[in-house]
Amino acid sequence: MAQAAGHQFAGDQGAGYPVAGDPGGPAPTDVRKFRVFISYSRDDLDFADQLVTALELVGFDPTIDRHGIGGGEAWQSRLGALILESDTVVFVVSPSSARSEICGWEVDEAFRLGKRILPVVAKPLAGVAPPQKLQDLNYVFFYPEPRSPGSGFGSGLSKLVAALNSDLGWIREHTRLLERATEWDLGGRPVSRLLSGSDIVHAKAWAGQRPKDAPEPTTRHLDYIRASEQEEASRANAERQRLDEMAAAQAERANALRDREQALAESREVQRNRNRLAIIFSLAMTAVAALAGYQWQEAVKQGKLARIQTVE
Repeated sequence: MAQAAGHQFAGDQGAGYPVAGDPGGPAPTDVRKFRVFISYSRDDLDFADQLVTALELVGFDPTIDRHGIGGGEAWQSRLGALILESDTVVFVVSPSSARSEICGWEVDEAFRLGKRILPVVAKPLAGVAPPQKLQDLNYVFFYPEPRSPGSGFGSGLSKLVAALNSDLGWIREHTRLLERATEWDLGGRPVSRLLSGSDIVHAKAWAGQRPKDAPEPTTRHLDYIRASEQEEASRANAERQRLDEMAAAQAERANALRDREQALAESREVQRNRNRLAIIFSLAMTAVAALAGYQWQEAVKQGKLARIQTVE
């Protein structure tokens, strides 16, 4: 939204607008239609209906609230949800909407949610001032306004379409992330609803590449992205710690296995040594026994010889 002092007339911006409904070529079939919430006074319903029809014809998805405001009805929740889900808010400026408290609330809510707001003037204001927050924005006139040559419904629609078509991708992402951030925030900020992986990278890039005339990312956007990044870092740290613990446990198991294998090898060597000693002992005993037998036999022989000699 280009801003300057006082009302800015869309007709003063010169030529160069894209063709109505054409953001620079055919839209991919998997991209949803651009959602437009139309804020208007009930006195301007006929104009709002024409605007809805015209925007539908050029490929947008316009929404208006046709419910009356009953006593005790939670109208703020209903309208707030419609504004939250919209990519851009088109505010129908007229004497009636300028005096409407509900329309004023819709403007405040749209600003709170960081929505792009495009004011379109349905009829002369006759001295009535529109909401203060709209007074520095570019106005598109849908009636013949002497200060904006060539103005009227057709030229107004063309200029509105051109404004809606600007920065489509960035504005769509603004809506998508804000819806997710709102669900996360109002749902108690659960970790399960945070961004992860490449979504965080894309969200940070989106926040850092705001087009000149696009609305600023809201605090809720930034809190959501920051919390997602912190949780991702926490998960990465936990994963690194888990892997380190796994590596330490594997190293401990490997050391224990090596110790067991070494102990087993030592036990086998001890047993082999025992077996060798047993064999040596057995051989020694056999040799001793053989020697003893030999000596006994020799002694017997010597005894016999001595007896023979004595007889002689």
